[in-house]
Amino acid sequence: MKPVVLAALGLMIASAGMALAATADKPRDAVIAACLAVDKPAVAIAACGRIIKLFPKLPPRQRAIAFYNRGFALMNAGNLADAKADFDKAIELDAESATYRFVRGALQMKRGDAADALADFDAAIQRGDKRGAVYGARAAALEKLGQVEEALAAYEKAAALDPARPEYADGKARLITAAPAQPVERPAELSAEPIQTATQEEAAVAAVDASTTAAQETPSDE
Repeated sequence: MKPVVLAALGLMIASAGMALAATADKPRDAVIAACLAVDKPAVAIAACGRIIKLFPKLPPRQRAIAFYNRGFALMNAGNLADAKADFDKAIELDAESATYRFVRGALQMKRGDAADALADFDAAIQRGDKRGAVYGARAAALEKLGQVEEALAAYEKAAALDPARPEYADGKARLITAAPAQPVERPAELSAEPIQTATQEEAAVAAVDASTTAAQETPSDE
């Protein structure tokens, strides 16, 4: 599959390369091109849906492309629930695609599901995606989950892989700046509150009792 990069989104779109027969009213290539036009959501959603409906016997990986592209178009249109359903189907049909995992992870972040997003970014890395973008996305998910040390490491990895993207170094610097200072333990003798053992407490009580008794036994000046 030939990757097509959308400059506006910086995400990979899989080209079709589908062995489709011509439809009754549109040439095959026009339908495929329309399905790839995910920056025009209405066009892509209709075209990809047409392919999915008319060609149910396409090889699984080619059907996955149609579901993926329709999902991407739906995501661009703001329909996150249906987009996720299409990404789920694409992954079901082509479980080894790192691209599908990465983009579903990006969708999960849009939905506020950082834990599920992290699982997808990790799966993308396991399937060979070694770009700075995936480590940067992983860092953002970890940061949202409060896993600061892991997020720092991921931002550092992303910055090393893609030094031209300043947001990765900025993310690392932000976490370092926000990290709370570690409390310094004071020696016992400098503690704000004195440490008193049970024996010392008993002795103090006894001293107070003795003082009270002595005061009571002291003769009056009268």
